[in-house]
Amino acid sequence: MPNLLVDDRWSEGGIKRFFQELVCRIDPEFAVSGLTGKWHLARSLNPLNPIWLAWEIARRRPDVFWNPGFMSPIGGSVPFVFTVHDLIHARSVRGARAAYFNSVLRPLCKKAYKLVTVSEFSRNEICEWTGLPLNRVVKIYNAASDNFTPDGEKFDPGYPYLLYVGAHRAHKNLPRLLHGFARSGLAGQCRLLFSGEPDRQLLRLAAELEIGGTLQFAGFVAEHELPAYYRGALGLVMISTYEGFGLPALEAMACGTPVLSSNTTSLPEVVGDAALLVDPTSVEEVAAGMRAIVCDDSMRMQLIARGLVRRRRFNWEESARVLSNLLKEACEYRTQRKISGAR
Repeated sequence: MPNLLVDDRWSEGGIKRFFQELVCRIDPEFAVSGLTGKWHLARSLNPLNPIWLAWEIARRRPDVFWNPGFMSPIGGSVPFVFTVHDLIHARSVRGARAAYFNSVLRPLCKKAYKLVTVSEFSRNEICEWTGLPLNRVVKIYNAASDNFTPDGEKFDPGYPYLLYVGAHRAHKNLPRLLHGFARSGLAGQCRLLFSGEPDRQLLRLAAELEIGGTLQFAGFVAEHELPAYYRGALGLVMISTYEGFGLPALEAMACGTPVLSSNTTSLPEVVGDAALLVDPTSVEEVAAGMRAIVCDDSMRMQLIARGLVRRRRFNWEESARVLSNLLKEACEYRTQRKISGAR
């Protein structure tokens, strides 16, 4: 039975979910162990992480190592696979952080047996960034977990709402989302509900746009609570200028919620024809899309039906099968390399 060592220190966010959904479905042929209780992950950009990982792998001597996040050992005799969900950090950071991505992590990508990513868009970007051929980067899609269904409790805050789920970072394009909502004329019909804590910059902008009373923040929303928020929404709005996948769009579709999505990066690959696509740089398109999501009943029903079909194209069982096969290949590669070295 091959021994698989995994980095299970990811405690929050999309990487945690990606890891949890896949590790429980990995082929039982593997004996799986993790790094829990070991050196704290702290920040993924900690320059000591690659060194510590290499030391821990050498000490434990597994047959293969997999990291569900963008973190690599500096090398070693054990084949390793790690996951680059997207390149937003490499594309957007400056200074020491940029140097770490470009001078440390990018060369380490070439030492991996293979990389994993979550969309064809990210796969092409990673190959361009690293210089690796396409066959060194394996696409393993995210999926909506089983609790994301149309059936169940609906969140009811006492007002109709359009929902945004995600971080409040620059590439999420939230100021333009507010401008679009202000221009849509929907302020008297519904509100904008954001996951996360109140954001001073967004509150200030909303006041300037005279939509301050329509901007609401839900605070931290636990994963088990998310389906109810999706089900209760008039629609999900996700007009990011960059996404490596776009899991909230898929989760919303799985809950029977219409989606307004950007027509850029990975999002069209995920939503297909099951969302209303707009140019995220056009306030007019965003405003018109919001009006259609809220007011056009025929379009809403069409998007809901298409979304429920679309979500079936993404499932964790298939993703785990692809990952299991990849890790088996890495084990076989190690065995062949040992045999070659013994000759």
